[in-house]
Amino acid sequence: KVIQVVAKSFRQSDFEVYGNEIEFNDKSSYLPIILKLNEEVSMKIIGKIDRVDMYSEDEKSYIRIVDYKSSQKKLSIDDIKEGTSLQLITYMSAMLENLGKEKKVIPSACLYFNLSDKLINLKDYTKNEDEMKKEIIKKLRMTGLFLKDVKILENMDKYVNDASNKLIDITPNRMNSSKKALEEEEFNNLCKEAEQILKNIGKEMIKGVVKIEPNKNKEVCKYCDFSSICRKESCI
Repeated sequence: KVIQVVAKSFRQSDFEVYGNEIEFNDKSSYLPIILKLNEEVSMKIIGKIDRVDMYSEDEKSYIRIVDYKSSQKKLSIDDIKEGTSLQLITYMSAMLENLGKEKKVIPSACLYFNLSDKLINLKDYTKNEDEMKKEIIKKLRMTGLFLKDVKILENMDKYVNDASNKLIDITPNRMNSSKKALEEEEFNNLCKEAEQILKNIGKEMIKGVVKIEPNKNKEVCKYCDFSSICRKESCI
């Protein structure tokens, strides 16, 4: 079902795959992000992007970052600003820096694609196959942040105004009130803000700052082997 939805997403989109598993590091054709921490120390951010899609028009290239996940995951501006979800926006920064040297590149989306097969409880849809298909499509929609541009959203998904068939989680006519939609300048500024957060983290690392400071809004301790002996509650 997931493969069928991936194929469907490209059939109804003008965006095409620019590259899969794109690495940005010293050994790749895509350079790492270099952040200067002080006069003597710089930090390199390297990574591998699951998928980059591109759509070109009028000497402009619109790119979207797609990251595959084994479970449903959301991306919000607040999570980025709090420094708890920097992966996708950092990937976008890396591609803007690398591709922007040759042409005008505009961020169009940072998206999560859910690859899980545990989407719905089939018992709830034994008598209504059409509703089951609609719910599966809904669960497989790519979620994240989008460029606030109706035309580009329609290029991204020709069924973006069709609630039963669209495969991106945004509604153009509600875009102005949505926290998922950003102007181009806001997108670029968010990339810069994420880089500053990474720089601050780097500065704390070279200073040896190691604090017990879990984010209260996240299940940060869920998978920790030492949660039973950690005194985190007294530190929050």
